[in-house]
Amino acid sequence: MSNDNTGAAWPGDPYHRNINDESLTNYYRATGKADDNRKYNRFAILRDKIGQDIPIINLYYPTWESDDPSENIIKLEKVIGKVGSLQIQKIQTLPVPYTAADKTQVINTVMGML
Repeated sequence: MSNDNTGAAWPGDPYHRNINDESLTNYYRATGKADDNRKYNRFAILRDKIGQDIPIINLYYPTWESDDPSENIIKLEKVIGKVGSLQIQKIQTLPVPYTAADKTQVINTVMGML
């Protein structure tokens, strides 16, 4: 969900460059207020209408290519829980997918998280 304040065409946070630092917990709090609580709770409401056993999968990806190959990764978070009390159940990182085989690996990883 793109934020008009960033001026970016894609969703993201221009203040974090290391994907490992990205997390649901940066933007969502089960207690208290956080910037994206309403957004994530809406995802949970939609999920519950579709079927409660469906997790929310957050995908964090870089919008740049680093000279350090260890930074060229994507991060997947499996988010579970009820509206208002979402939490991360599983985290997985993978290399940025460049080839068809890489992309297949991402799809297989996501499917394994469901």
